[in-house]
Amino acid sequence: MKKTLLLATLMLGALTGINAQETISFETTEGFTLGQLSGQNGWIVTDDGNATAPNAINVIVSDELGTNAIKFPSTTNIDFGDIHASKMITPGNVFSITQKLYAAGRDVDFGSDMVLGTSAMIDGELVQTSGIDFDYEGHIQILTSYNEPFDAYGYSYVALPVRNFDADTWYTVKETFNINANTVDYYVNDVLVGSGVLYRGGVDAITYMHDALTTVHYVDDISVVTETAGLHKAIATTFSVSPNPASTVINITNNNNALVNSISVTDLNGRVIKTNQFTGVANAELNIADLSAGIYMLNITSNQGTVTKKVVKN
Repeated sequence: MKKTLLLATLMLGALTGINAQETISFETTEGFTLGQLSGQNGWIVTDDGNATAPNAINVIVSDELGTNAIKFPSTTNIDFGDIHASKMITPGNVFSITQKLYAAGRDVDFGSDMVLGTSAMIDGELVQTSGIDFDYEGHIQILTSYNEPFDAYGYSYVALPVRNFDADTWYTVKETFNINANTVDYYVNDVLVGSGVLYRGGVDAITYMHDALTTVHYVDDISVVTETAGLHKAIATTFSVSPNPASTVINITNNNNALVNSISVTDLNGRVIKTNQFTGVANAELNIADLSAGIYMLNITSNQGTVTKKVVKN
C-alpha cells in the first residue's frame, strides 16, 4: 500500500520553547509523567480529526521498552489519520538535533511511516522545513522538495531513498543545520546519508509525523545543540578552497586534522546543485566543470562541524 505523508499545519498558541543545548529523555526527573504527551512541558499533539484512527491522546510517554520514550500508536483500520507532535525550539544559526528512533515490527502492506523533521512558523502556522522518513517498507528517505500546490492538508513532499533500516532496533538520527547557508545534513548512526536545503523557511520547532497504521514507533533522547560563534569561526578558518575562482577542479584542504564527510554545492537560490560524499578525508577534490558560470555556496561537512565557503565558477 503506497502512502503519501502530508504535513498538517499547527498553530503556535499551545507551543512553548526549549533552549538550545538541552536534552529531553522524558524521564520523571525532567517533569514528565507516563501517559498522554500533549500538554507536558510544552509538547502539543494534533491529528486530522478522523474518528476511526488513533487520536492525539494516544501519543503517550511510555516505559514499555525499559526507558521512558514517546510512543506513537498503531491501528488496524486502514482509514487512518496522520498524527503530528511538535515542540518549539530556539536554536542558533548553526546547530544539530540528535534523537533515537525505534520501529516495533514491520508490515510491508499496512505499516506506518515515521517522519522526524523540523518546521518553521510562517504566517502563524508551522510548515515543514526538513524531514527524514523511516517508511513502512524499511526504507530511509530524506525530504528533497515539495509537490505544489498548497492544499487544505499541507504540502506533500518528495523524498529520496538513501538506505534501509531494520525493525526492532534503535537508530540514532542526527540533523545538522546551517540557517545562514540554508542547508541540512542527515546522519544515521553517525553516517552521513544525505544533504539538502531547508524548505519554506528556517527552524522553529521539532516536528514528528506518524500515519498511525500497524507499526508502533518510539522516540527518545532528543538533544538540541547550538555551536558557539567562536567554534564556528574556528571551523571556518580550518578549511581552504583553491583555486577560487575556478573553472574545473576545486581543492579543499585543512590545517586542523578535520576529516571531510561530504561537500554539497548550492546556488544563490538555495537549490542543491550537486553533492559529493567522502569517507573522512583530510583533503578533497571537487569537479565543478559541469556547473554554469556564477557564484555558488560550498557546504563542507566534517567531523568537526559544517562550514560554508563562497566559490566563483568561471
